[in-house]
Amino acid sequence: MNSLKFECYLLLSVLILSLFGCDKEETVQGYYIKNLKGLDLEKIQVYEFSLDSALLFGFRDQKIWIGLFDNHTKKQLHEWESLNVYKEKEYKIDYGRTITWNIEGIDCLLKTDLGYVCYSRGISYGEDPYGGGYPTLGPDLFFFKHDENIIYVNQPEKFITANVCGLLAWYNGSIVSGSSNVNESIVYSMEGEKITNLKYSPNRINDIPVSYTEGIRINRGYVVDRYDYQTGKSIWETSLEKVQADALMTVDTIKRTEEIWEFTCDITNKDGSKEQIKFTLNIKNGMLTYI
Repeated sequence: MNSLKFECYLLLSVLILSLFGCDKEETVQGYYIKNLKGLDLEKIQVYEFSLDSALLFGFRDQKIWIGLFDNHTKKQLHEWESLNVYKEKEYKIDYGRTITWNIEGIDCLLKTDLGYVCYSRGISYGEDPYGGGYPTLGPDLFFFKHDENIIYVNQPEKFITANVCGLLAWYNGSIVSGSSNVNESIVYSMEGEKITNLKYSPNRINDIPVSYTEGIRINRGYVVDRYDYQTGKSIWETSLEKVQADALMTVDTIKRTEEIWEFTCDITNKDGSKEQIKFTLNIKNGMLTYI
């Protein structure tokens, strides 16, 4: 009888320990992942994008998995997973050659008000003029939003290496993806859907979107214009007469109405002197007024 009681007690202890163990966070590369089930631990990569936060990239049951972690506590804050199994893709390139893209991680993260966007990082194999067998960026884009647990994966039909981190937050929560080996950029929604093509890429410094295809450009050389990125033409153009042509500028939008925008412009002149100007701009006709 005592032996039976002991065995029952032992079995009960094991069951209790196993139940507590189910909720225990496990450490992978120093980070506490809440649920390791289905994760391929050998392929997990760490991407530290700030002093406070890091992303872990990997595969769960052959789907893309990304976790957001606190860099101080190493605790998991959020996780996302792709809807479908991620498959290697073959691309036909020039001269009848074919390459296979093998993803190994992520890079060039862009944080927006709605969430995150990043390029894939991996290795291409085959008759590849872009440096096959060496790590490179692209062509996949991953979109994951703050309030969801889904990764939207965009795998383009054409293989394009993103040799520069050409991601830019754009109009109405969209993003612009550019590349150094093609002239045009593409505007995407945060669900990974293509909105439109741009023949000319917006500049991440001082280009402010008015629509998916147009923006206000405040450039060195004291020129302000409303620019159409599909045609490459200015709709109107004016000048900041109080700014020297070789000055450096940082521009902030203070207020916006449907037609009138208010700006502050911090200026550093070539001799090192600094100044600030304020002005309003009618984005319909280009009328500029100093405040």
